[in-house]
Amino acid sequence: MISFDNSKPIFNPKPFKGAQGVESAIFVFDDAHFARILSAHPHEDLVNDYGEPLGSPKIVVIDGERLFITDGGTGGAAAAMEVEKMIASGVKNIVAFGTAGALSKDIPTGSVILPTAAFRDEGASYHYLPGSEEIAQSDASIALLESEFSSNQIKFLKGKTWTTDAIYRETVGKRELYKQKGGLCVEMECASLLAVAKYRGVNFAQFLIILDNIDDNVPKTDYSLYQKLYDDNYFNIALNIIQQMKANYK
Repeated sequence: MISFDNSKPIFNPKPFKGAQGVESAIFVFDDAHFARILSAHPHEDLVNDYGEPLGSPKIVVIDGERLFITDGGTGGAAAAMEVEKMIASGVKNIVAFGTAGALSKDIPTGSVILPTAAFRDEGASYHYLPGSEEIAQSDASIALLESEFSSNQIKFLKGKTWTTDAIYRETVGKRELYKQKGGLCVEMECASLLAVAKYRGVNFAQFLIILDNIDDNVPKTDYSLYQKLYDDNYFNIALNIIQQMKANYK
């Protein structure tokens, strides 16, 4: 059983070399969109603690401002390690977005989900916060998300997300349990990132886009439909939320 222990850590995260002065970060859990962002904006490469080049994160320069952009890896543990190093580098404002699987056949591909909370069916969050079934996204973050999507006339759903480490152990029993508890979708990072952000005291917001559906008797995932419905403006929405965080939640 994982138990929260807030005694002195053996290791502390080191800042990324050359990242001084970077205060904001965006996690883009969509490889194709991440690549498009890099192709559209000048960016700086980073190295790991051993001086080896990293494919992600990058420092992107937008309107004269340097910010971290990352594809986040896969899973909460990888995302938590990366955001720790960003926070150690000086990051105070973080927005994450990416794909999720719908729990109900009534939620179509391309739907935007604003998570009100994340069920903690993963491991990383329990090293940052005491045990509980879920972690709430802050009211302030939800208000920012609602405002941005409403102003862009993009419809959204609000509800809980199920964060899991084990994609091949997403069971029917758990799916039905989390649906009964208000879950709309499943993904692999939200609870972990919420926990790190709360523990470190930084601003964080996340939204999700439905790629596939794990309910019974639904058609096979149509990735071409997802690509057609996917809106690259999500990145601009994330940028706007970052600016609102900087202005209102210093």
